[in-house]
Amino acid sequence: MFKTASQRTGAFASKTIQSPLPLSRTISNTTRPRLNYNNAVRRFPSQFYPRIGFQTRNLTHAQRMRFTIREASRGIWRKNPIVFPLALISVIGSIAFFVYVSYVEVTFVGPKYAKFPPLVNESLRTAVYYTEIDLNPPKALEAYKEALRYAKQLNMNPMSDEVLGIRIQVAYMLEKAGLIEQSIAVLEKIKSETKKYVDGTAKLANHSPIGTEEHKAKLRGEGDPIPIDLPEFNEYQDKLVDDAKALLDRRPSVLRKLVGIELKLADLYSNSRTADEKKVEACLVSGVELCLKEMHRRQKFGLPVGGSPDSDGWLGLTEIAVVLRELGTMYDKQDKYALALPLYLRALDLIRVDEGDNPTCKQVSLLADISTMMTHMVHLPREGKQPQLAQTADTARQWSLKAIEVAGAIKPAVREKECDESCAMAHFSLGELARLQGKLDEAREYYKTTKSIAQSNDVAVLEEAADDILAKLEIRTGKDS
Repeated sequence: MFKTASQRTGAFASKTIQSPLPLSRTISNTTRPRLNYNNAVRRFPSQFYPRIGFQTRNLTHAQRMRFTIREASRGIWRKNPIVFPLALISVIGSIAFFVYVSYVEVTFVGPKYAKFPPLVNESLRTAVYYTEIDLNPPKALEAYKEALRYAKQLNMNPMSDEVLGIRIQVAYMLEKAGLIEQSIAVLEKIKSETKKYVDGTAKLANHSPIGTEEHKAKLRGEGDPIPIDLPEFNEYQDKLVDDAKALLDRRPSVLRKLVGIELKLADLYSNSRTADEKKVEACLVSGVELCLKEMHRRQKFGLPVGGSPDSDGWLGLTEIAVVLRELGTMYDKQDKYALALPLYLRALDLIRVDEGDNPTCKQVSLLADISTMMTHMVHLPREGKQPQLAQTADTARQWSLKAIEVAGAIKPAVREKECDESCAMAHFSLGELARLQGKLDEAREYYKTTKSIAQSNDVAVLEEAADDILAKLEIRTGKDS
């Protein structure tokens, strides 16, 4: 009996030793009764069950944090399967937006305000916010005035690009708010002051270029009976030369802004509630005269006729051509073709010189304007001048074909919608000329081409005009048949 009991006990001990209880709890472990493992082990000597040493190790702070975060994240995903992903997306989106705003501030916005002192910079940013983001004329005007007041306190030159730019921005803000008369008043005041500056430096600019040996010799009185050669006097003369050179260096930029103000005033006078054609013409004529005088002066001293904002601040050739074209367009609308044609041709010469072998849509548009004007000249009543009429029609045809030819030579990289619109105008002019000469089939083809191009580019005016004339031609053809 005891022998049997000892065998069973030994079997139980070896089974217990071979299959130790797992340390982790499972469902089966918690629902099934088990023996006291520790007591069973203590009953037997070490030869049956070797002594096992248990070691305990404390977790580091980082490991505890990692374990806590892992457990918390599992809990968050289980408890908030919808809200948590949305919150995560919102955080990522906010970070991306912050990075984008910082990038725009550093690369685009910051450099624009870097020229201004901190006090002016801060006020100007407030003014631009109430101009571009949240339009509020009273607050914007107050901020602009504060910026100009700080600029005056800091002795910034009133004819500098920065100060003039702030004042022009005030006029832009007023125009954007619908205060056209107030915007005109601001621009007129700026125009008056800049014109005084330009006229005051005109005499200085028309002499020998400042700083050259010829100019310095004149200042020292070389060639006079008693030339002056004193160190103090020479130092004083050098200071005068530096001051005069600073004035002349700033003059092209001021002149550029003055021409732009003239064009803007012409636009406002033509679109304001009290439109005044005389003031529009006066502004455009003044702008053209300023351009021509400066071109003549620069040519006289061997300077480039056209400048650039990166060099001396004067207008480029294409920009001068735009000024001439504006005045020519006004004369064209008034049927003053004798005044419009020279302006158009001079503008075309400047654009061709500037563009060289790489024409742009500006040249095509100007060619189309010339052909359209010449076509209008054909419509004028001329008694007893049929040969001259035929010559004008042939000239208008050549201008239209030239516009289409140049448009076909423009590279796709620089081709714009303006090219297609100008081509439609040129085809319409060709249709008009063919119709006047009795070539109805040829005219019909030109009008169909005009309609097709106008439809592709959403030029409703030309499309409707071509439709009307095609309908009239169909009616006329039906009557003739």
